[in-house]
Amino acid sequence: MKTRNAAALILALCLIFCQVSPAAAAPMRDVQQADVLLQDAGLTSLLETVLGGAVLQNVNALEAGAVPGQALAESALALGIAHLALPYTEEVWQGQSPLSLTSAAAMLDMLFTTGGITFAQEITCPGVTKSDAGLTFDFSALESIPNVGVYAYAAQDQDGEAVIVLCDLYTYFGDFGSSAELLPEDAMTWLCNARVSLRRAPEAGFGYTVNGFELSDPYMDGQLSTWEQIENTEFEYSLNLPAAILGLADETPRCMVWQSAEGDATLTVEAFDQTGETWESAFNSALDEFRQQHQSETVTEEMDFARFTAVGDGLYILCVVPAEMNWSYRITLEFPPERQAEYMLYAEFIRNSFQPWGASNG
Repeated sequence: MKTRNAAALILALCLIFCQVSPAAAAPMRDVQQADVLLQDAGLTSLLETVLGGAVLQNVNALEAGAVPGQALAESALALGIAHLALPYTEEVWQGQSPLSLTSAAAMLDMLFTTGGITFAQEITCPGVTKSDAGLTFDFSALESIPNVGVYAYAAQDQDGEAVIVLCDLYTYFGDFGSSAELLPEDAMTWLCNARVSLRRAPEAGFGYTVNGFELSDPYMDGQLSTWEQIENTEFEYSLNLPAAILGLADETPRCMVWQSAEGDATLTVEAFDQTGETWESAFNSALDEFRQQHQSETVTEEMDFARFTAVGDGLYILCVVPAEMNWSYRITLEFPPERQAEYMLYAEFIRNSFQPWGASNG
């Protein structure tokens, strides 16, 4: 497991001057297989409390079944109380919120499957102090730190009791609880991927408790407002790409190539003369050949959108065969397999931004 050094602070600095202004809604990953309701308010609140606390304290993993560490417990309590996700009923005095250790333990049992958390070490969470009476929270310390949102896109039931949820985390300033669907793309940054193990707990306040989780390394170009739009006037298309990662390596119009500085990621966009008596024959011929070439990858056909894709480890290929155009297109994204979740997110954004300009002149 790689250690993420001050990821939240770095992203806070990236966002500090970002102002919410009228802009296009932020794009997001397509929802995949889901054995549970991903838009459940309790599930979202639980994930944002625990994973937001993990980002705040740079905790990138909790082993399934392990007792959460004190740093994670402190930050999850702070965010849960500050954002009204946890049932805080104590009296607030002089801008501070006291919490007995007994009450803290009860709240943590709402969040985590495994209890027994102790507060024996020095407090590290901003705005949290400890005394013999318990913990005290000063939430003004959180005001300069970006919120962490969670966009869950897949869930798989394990055994009727445990559920694995996959999600993208994002950061933003403003009202807590803002969903990715409603935020402008220039007001948020996609942060990292998370794989979370949950226990079904209908008796608990959120409906689930967290068994464990793993956060990916921070995404390298999750601020979509800084992506670059590329236009190819000769072969009549445009698309957006992550300019912070990829630079132009070959500007041949028929086969344009962008590559990372390290050479471990490459985006290639090719244009081909479209052949076939009809569009259907051109599409089906290209698809048949594509299936033969990519028998080791997962091939998905979307004829209604005139496209098909192949996905493998470190590989994403999109083919677009537009009706009534001179050309068809192939977009190939190759990347480090250990960053599969990150680059598949980029691939979806690239796919949705790709636009053939119009009908054939022929």
